[in-house]
Amino acid sequence: MKKIFLLSAIALTFAACDEVDQPLENEFGFLPFPDSSSKVVLIEEFTGVKCNNCPRAAEKAKSYEEQAPGQVVVLAIHSSNFSVPDEKHPNDFRTVEGTELYDFFSPIGVPSGMFDRVGHPDNHSVLLGDWDASLQERLNAPTPCEITSTLTYNEGLQEFSLKVSTAFIEGVEADVFLCAYLTENGIVGPQTMPDYSINNEYVHNHVLRRSFNGIYGQMLVTNPSQGDVAQKTLSLEREPEWVAENCSAVVFVYDRSNYQVLQAHYAKLGS
Repeated sequence: MKKIFLLSAIALTFAACDEVDQPLENEFGFLPFPDSSSKVVLIEEFTGVKCNNCPRAAEKAKSYEEQAPGQVVVLAIHSSNFSVPDEKHPNDFRTVEGTELYDFFSPIGVPSGMFDRVGHPDNHSVLLGDWDASLQERLNAPTPCEITSTLTYNEGLQEFSLKVSTAFIEGVEADVFLCAYLTENGIVGPQTMPDYSINNEYVHNHVLRRSFNGIYGQMLVTNPSQGDVAQKTLSLEREPEWVAENCSAVVFVYDRSNYQVLQAHYAKLGS
């Protein structure tokens, strides 16, 4: 018998950059991508406004989104000493969530990325030169579930609402957790560039703003069977500095035993 789980929750309101100075293997991504795949890959990008190689990583991530539309979800986590504001970099994109994720996953450098957190706890942090291979591997990986999510905003309440449905096309023997983050695009502010100049008109995208349901999310379901559907409704109050129309939600489910992401989804406001 198919089971449907209905839950609701209210949101919980120093490495040197040059050490990761690797050239992009392909300046605008790589081919071929799989002809068809239901796997959506989560890329958690550790970045910083004072990191001179981070714009390269951002451009690489953007190229993935363009070449594999709907199959790549990017989360930009501003953390480490490269994100501490100064006179030339006044924007503070640090968050409690981002700092905790940085400390817990201990990336090998900035910029670096995690691709579905595969390899945790020893080989999950990937330097820029290895991103292509990591993405190719995850795009070809099977997934036991599909996620649909819808993000809306109530102007009167100044509140985001996120509805998430996870359908399991295969059984999973694990505690499956759901995690949802609010991100913001189109934030203009200074960024150190690869030539060490500062671009004051740099556009920051996918910036982690807050978690809907805790840094590590919350239990969704234990040992779901094929055909099970789990649903959650989450809410989050908007902070004054966030531009609501530029916000989106990054949603994913993962195996709590090893943190590996089973499936991800990206919900634009109103879509």
